[in-house]
Amino acid sequence: MTCSSKSTPMRPMTPRPQFDWPRASADHGVEVFEQPVPRDQFDALWEVKKHSPIKIEADQSVRTVADAQMVIKNRMVDSINTGIPKVGSIGEVRRIAELCELNGIRCALSNTAGSMVGDAAAVHLAASTPGISPLCELRRVRSDHRRSILRTVGGERRD
Repeated sequence: MTCSSKSTPMRPMTPRPQFDWPRASADHGVEVFEQPVPRDQFDALWEVKKHSPIKIEADQSVRTVADAQMVIKNRMVDSINTGIPKVGSIGEVRRIAELCELNGIRCALSNTAGSMVGDAAAVHLAASTPGISPLCELRRVRSDHRRSILRTVGGERRD
C-alpha cells in the first residue's frame, strides 16, 4: 500500500509564504500542496505552481467545468479536488473528472461536509467514474450505516 501526504493551509497564504511553504514541505515528505492561494487568485496559483517543487492541487478555485478547463489549459495545477456539493451536481463532477482524465490531471473527490446520502452518492460516483483518483477524501461511513447502504440493492432493501 502506498501513502501520500498532502498539505492544506488553514487559510490561503500571502505571496511570500506561498513559495516558502511548498519548499519546506517537500523536505518533510509532503507530496501535494492543496489550494495555496485564495480561490479567485488564478495568477497567484500559477506563480506558486511555477515555483513549487511539489504538486499543486486546486480545491476552491474549481467550482465549474469552465474553471477546470482554465486551470488545466494554463497548467496551473497538477490535480483538482472536486465534490458534488462544491460544483452542484453529479454530472458536473463527472465532466470535471473526464476533463482531468483527458489531460492527465489527477482528480480527487471529497465530501467532507456532506451527509450520509451525499457520502453514498460520492462513493457511487467514485466507483463509477474512471477519471476519479482512487485516493478520495470521503468521510468514514459508520459500520451500521455501511451495512444499511450495502443491503440496499436496486432500490430494494435486502436483509
